Amino acid sequence: REQDVTLRRRAAAALGELLFYIAAQPEGAAAGDAGTWHVPDVVLRAISDTALGLDGDKVAQHYAVKAIENIATQCPSIAQNWFFSLVMLQGLAAHVCNSSWDAFRSSCLAAVVHLVRGSDEQE
Repeated sequence: REQDVTLRRRAAAALGELLFYIAAQPEGAAAGDAGTWHVPDVVLRAISDTALGLDGDKVAQHYAVKAIENIATQCPSIAQNWFFSLVMLQGLAAHVCNSSWDAFRSSCLAAVVHLVRGSDEQE
């Protein structure tokens, strides 16, 4: 069981780093042009589900939220495409209201702010 938790946490951190790397590529490189990165929906769903807490591991959840926050901060248009949804915003807001872990609450709040701010840039 402990190995599963450790693996889940390391996987969440590594996936977050990879997604940030992909999102931070030069203009168009992450947008789906020929010969560029393509992130399958199942991967985005996995990091989103982890962030929303569907697997129950708070540390992995924090890693996933931090990845979303970082992508939304540095690459708002990509974060909009990947993560902006009512379910995500409500889930992050619920974490802000219900968690007692201040660092996690701050990451959730920052992710919401950057996702909502990025929605203005899309219009």
